[in-house]
Amino acid sequence: MAILLVRHGETPSNAARVVQVPNAPLSERGRAQAALLAARLSKLDVAQIVASDYARALDTAEQVRAATNAPLEIWPELRERNFGERRGRNAVAAADHADD
Repeated sequence: MAILLVRHGETPSNAARVVQVPNAPLSERGRAQAALLAARLSKLDVAQIVASDYARALDTAEQVRAATNAPLEIWPELRERNFGERRGRNAVAAADHADD
């Protein structure tokens, strides 16, 4: 049995190097990346898909589910860390002020 770990497709936030907020959606490029992933995984015997409840993860997972017919479970525990006040800020600037 193989376990594949996949990150969601690109969002406008991560393309701009901004620490993402929970509701950041996939960008057009991210939707295309998810479609390519789904096409590739459709050739495998995918038994289960799990994803966080964030929109970007669900959108990616849903494309894979549609291509593989594998069941999809939502696990809020898979959400990324909460970066608090750093959310929505440039990742480099947020790191520069990490000790403030």
